[in-house]
Amino acid sequence: MVTVPQVTDKTWRDDISGLRGLAFLLVLFYHLDSSILPSGFLGVDLFFVISGFLITDAMRQEMIQERSFSITNFIARRAKRLLPAAAFVAAAIVILNRWLLEPTRHAGAISDALKAVTFRTNIEFYERAENYFYSSSQESIFRHYWSLSLEEQYYILFPLVAYIGWRVRGVLGLKIALTLIFIGSLSASLYVANDAGFYLMPFRAWQMAAGGLIALPLTARRNASTAAQVGAFFSLLVLVATCFTTLTDRNIERILITVSSCALIYGMTHASLLGRALSLLKQVGERSYSLYL
Repeated sequence: MVTVPQVTDKTWRDDISGLRGLAFLLVLFYHLDSSILPSGFLGVDLFFVISGFLITDAMRQEMIQERSFSITNFIARRAKRLLPAAAFVAAAIVILNRWLLEPTRHAGAISDALKAVTFRTNIEFYERAENYFYSSSQESIFRHYWSLSLEEQYYILFPLVAYIGWRVRGVLGLKIALTLIFIGSLSASLYVANDAGFYLMPFRAWQMAAGGLIALPLTARRNASTAAQVGAFFSLLVLVATCFTTLTDRNIERILITVSSCALIYGMTHASLLGRALSLLKQVGERSYSLYL
């Protein structure tokens, strides 16, 4: 199995890794039996918040602590970490499906594989008007790559915006950049069609920006207050309860998951009871990328 390179950053938190594991399990159980976990797909939204938190924290370390940041180096490191595994799995799938798929779908699989490794899958499915929630005999075998494509598009554009903000006003500029992304993307997402709001990065960026906004104040906090830890516990309950229910408004679902995810990350510490409990899933979280592929 393809594995994700080990993270050696001294700020790595087992509880956040465990939260990634929870997000993966929510999506997994949704696909295994959606009748049990009808909104488990919202684990992807949790992934977006966590990703925004982690990328912002990584950039903050370079910008503020090390006083050095290179956009090209940052993007290159992300590509080096993610692209080889994605390309390997895509190639393996294409080769295996030469025998498993009917001949009429071979060419389509190769085309979709190329879009997957160049992180364009979400755009392709939007243009096809392919509904994620309904399967068909001709659906792409690379459909699950849409979320990876969306995240990588954010990882390419966000560092540029964040760097400009940092150079102009330092930490305040970084906060302003994240706030503008959050407000602009959320506002736009409320006025677009469901397919665009689901697949396209400009209308999902607010979730990653929300995670980023949580990363900045946490750097100045030594310990979480009792109120914050209690809030984190109830936020986890809201998050899980939302995944067990079905709401007619997708925007409300995304907002609930994003707010509860941010409150959970903000109020949780690796040493708290909740943090230690989630840390039990850290092995799943550390392998979530390879399991996802």
